[in-house]
Amino acid sequence: MAEHLYIAFNQPRSTYPLLAPPGQPWPRDKKIPGKYDPADQDAPGLHRITKKLHPDETKANKDRTNPGEQCDEDPFASTLEGAGKASWDFSVKSVPAKDNRVAGGMPRECYVDDRMLAWDEGLDRPSETNDRFHMKID
Repeated sequence: MAEHLYIAFNQPRSTYPLLAPPGQPWPRDKKIPGKYDPADQDAPGLHRITKKLHPDETKANKDRTNPGEQCDEDPFASTLEGAGKASWDFSVKSVPAKDNRVAGGMPRECYVDDRMLAWDEGLDRPSETNDRFHMKID
């Protein structure tokens, strides 16, 4: 799981879905949000969403994965920036089901332990005032 995140952050063009078939020129670079960069305080972060408060976004993130497959996605399905965004700046990878279940609980623990609030569109300047987070993978 950590390897997938590392590759998504550092080699996004090699992750699926590809933005262009092999051998074709790329229309643009893939930019997966959420990477911690101490030199860039404005680096795009991630924002927590919940199924109860954000049913449309949650469904859109899940719809980008194949039914019956255990799919690791980056950014997480529990974020506003998940795979449901039309930009295709995300990565998916098949992983063992047990690993996916264990890793899937880690963000939820952080949301509770760090008291991260869910995305609230009603806030003044929501992109600036909602809780945002980054990840660091070594």
